[in-house]
Amino acid sequence: MNYWMILFAIIGILNAYYIYYKKKRNEKLICYIGNDCNKVIKSKYSTMFGIPNEIIGMLYYIFVIAATIFLNYYNISLYAHIIFGIIAFSMLASLILLYIQLFKIKEYCDYCLYGFLINLIILFLSLYEYVI
Repeated sequence: MNYWMILFAIIGILNAYYIYYKKKRNEKLICYIGNDCNKVIKSKYSTMFGIPNEIIGMLYYIFVIAATIFLNYYNISLYAHIIFGIIAFSMLASLILLYIQLFKIKEYCDYCLYGFLINLIILFLSLYEYVI
């Protein structure tokens, strides 16, 4: 079993939950890289299909954990490739959100950047685990 993928997915859940928690309590996020994380997490780009990005992120990371456990017991090549495709699609969404931060909002959210980095690590781990 790829314990690293599970570990990074748990870190991703905690990161996304922290954003969710702060937004729900209407508390400001403290940023160390960017100047105003709140500008990013409260922008019009902070939801997809009416669902907050942090909720989508938490669900995604839960999926990664479940898929990793599932593939540990049922090593089916087709499922592994489908799961890798979902992880790659998630990375594409992270890239789009990074682009939006850099060029549309022109502000950085530390926690969003952490999410991007976590997704990148999960992509490389899944590439090694499921494809190579």
